[in-house]
Amino acid sequence: MQTTKIEISEVNAPFDTTLLKELLLPLDTSFTTDMVFDVEVASNSFKLVPHVLETPLKKGYELDIDSTEKEWDRILLARQGDELLGYLAYSYKNWNKRLCIWHFYVDPKHRKKGVGVSLIDHLKRTGKIIGASLIWVETNNVNYPAIQMYQKLGFNLCGLDTSLYKGTHSESSEEVAIYLACSI
Repeated sequence: MQTTKIEISEVNAPFDTTLLKELLLPLDTSFTTDMVFDVEVASNSFKLVPHVLETPLKKGYELDIDSTEKEWDRILLARQGDELLGYLAYSYKNWNKRLCIWHFYVDPKHRKKGVGVSLIDHLKRTGKIIGASLIWVETNNVNYPAIQMYQKLGFNLCGLDTSLYKGTHSESSEEVAIYLACSI
């Protein structure tokens, strides 16, 4: 439920890295959950099974501001006055008319207040203007709150990857990439 006016603005590449760090890095990108999805794999199918954790899981994410290989080239900022409430970093893939969300965070104290809805609504309007047909996002099986939010916003499961995180810090936790998409 939105309680106050949320202002959305957009920043496009090339980015001032110093300014981006000052603006985005202070935002808390963590989530805490007592529920995850276990991924059951069969010969020709996958199944996501909700699993209650004995101890809540807390996880945070880093924004790849310094990377020369970042996939995103546009950022939507959600603000109230000078306060950053959240942001969504994305790119547009012309070959398949797809908007790809690479980072999407709302500060925990502003969650469930319409910030995420405002960012996605703005992205959908942008997509219609540029001719995109859908929005695509990757999250993972332990980010149960994000999957629930995306589904409430009209996203549907469109795939998963059991090997995406091999060779990363997430490999030891057996995280599985979950892909969702939403038609525009």
